[in-house]
Amino acid sequence: MEEILNDWKRFSLLEEEDSKVTLDDENNDAKEVILAGKFMTRRVLSIEAVGRTLKPLWKTKNGFEIRDVGNHVLLFVFDNEEEAERVLAAEPWTYDKHLIILSRYDGSCSVQKIRFHTVKFWVQLHGLPVNKLNERTAYGIGRSIGEVSRASQSDEIIGGNFLRIRVGINATRPLSRGRKVLIGNGKEVWVSFKYEKMPNFCYWCGMVSHDAKECKVWLSSKGSLSLDQQEYGSWLRADPFSVGKKSFMFVPGTGGDFGGEDTNVRTGRETEERIQGAAPPQEAGTNRVDIASSEGNLNSVSPGITATFTQTSHAGKILDCPESLPNVVPLNVHTDMVDFEAQIQEIDMELNKYDNNGTCTANSGFMAELSPSLSNYSVQEHAHDKSSHVTHNVTHDSSNEPRDSEGSQLGLRT
Repeated sequence: MEEILNDWKRFSLLEEEDSKVTLDDENNDAKEVILAGKFMTRRVLSIEAVGRTLKPLWKTKNGFEIRDVGNHVLLFVFDNEEEAERVLAAEPWTYDKHLIILSRYDGSCSVQKIRFHTVKFWVQLHGLPVNKLNERTAYGIGRSIGEVSRASQSDEIIGGNFLRIRVGINATRPLSRGRKVLIGNGKEVWVSFKYEKMPNFCYWCGMVSHDAKECKVWLSSKGSLSLDQQEYGSWLRADPFSVGKKSFMFVPGTGGDFGGEDTNVRTGRETEERIQGAAPPQEAGTNRVDIASSEGNLNSVSPGITATFTQTSHAGKILDCPESLPNVVPLNVHTDMVDFEAQIQEIDMELNKYDNNGTCTANSGFMAELSPSLSNYSVQEHAHDKSSHVTHNVTHDSSNEPRDSEGSQLGLRT
C-alpha cells in the first residue's frame, strides 16, 4: 500500500483523478498535541490494553486519546503541550518489555511518512579514572553517541564511580557497547556503556527492533550458534539510578570563611552554658525530717517509713550545740535492721562517755536542755531486743519514769 501511495506520479491519471479537492482549515485552531508511537513488537496491539498500561505510568491530568493507524503505530493525542513534553522527557517507554519509539507529529503529512529512528536513553559511562569523572568528560563522550540533552543538575551526571549522560540513540543501528578514550600522554582506556531502562533487544546483533528469537542471524544459523558467540548481553543493562541519593557532597569547615564558629570560641561558650544552666547544689539535710515539726505524728507510723539517726554527738558539744542533735531521716521499710541497730549502738557508746556509772540518765531537765522538742520523748532499750523504739508521752514527768533496782531512772545502757 505504501509503495502505491508513493508511486502515483508515474500513473496516467484520469480527468476526475486529476481534479483537486480543497479542504478548509477549520481545525487549525485546535490546540491538541500528537505523539506518534511505534511499538517494536510483532504482536497484535489492543488500544484498550495499551491505555490501561500507560494510564498509571503517564499520569496525565486531563487524559489522552489513542488512535490506531496501523503497522504497530498508535497516535496519542493530548490537549496541552506540558503533558506531552513530560511524557517525552521520561523516555524510554516500553510495552510488554518491548520498546516504544515516540515522535512528535503535527498532522501535516501522512502517518506513513513518519520516521521512527531516535529514542533517548540515560547511558552510564564506566571505566573512567577518578580525575575524569566530570561534566566535561560526560558531554564529550556523549556527543560521540548521539544528540546530547543537557542535564538540569550535576547530581544527574556524576554517579559515584561512573558518569551518566542523556543521549538520543539511533534505533536503526546496533547498540554501542563503548568507546576507546584517550586520557592524556597517549594512554588509552575502554569506557563501557550501560543503558538505563533498557527493554528487550537482540543479543546477536544488538538491535532494539527485535529480540534474539526473531533475529535473522540466529534464524539463518538454524541453531548452530552457541550462546557464548553472542556479542551482546544483559551486561548492557544498567542498574536503576536514584538521583536523590547523593554520591558526593562538600563538607564545610568550622572556621569563619564558611560561616561556622571557631572551635575555641564554641568550646568556651558551651562550657559557660553548662555552668549557667546547671541546677543549684542540693543543701545538706534537704530530705531530713525535723523532729519538732513531727511531734504530733510519732504515734502514727506511716507505711514504708521508719526513722534512724544520721548524726552522732561530739564530745563537749552535745550540751552547747543543738544542731548536733540526731536528725531523723525517712527510710524505706526494707532497710536492713542490722544497720539500724549498729547506729543505735554507736549513739549509746557516744553518750556513755558522759556517765561515770555506765548509764546516761535521761531525765527531764537533761532532755529539755538538749532540745525542748525532746522533753516529751524517752528512748528505751529492752534487755532482750536491741532495736530502739520511739515512744510519745502526753505529759512528761521524771518522777513517773520507771526505776531499776538501784533507784536510777531507766535510760540508755551499753
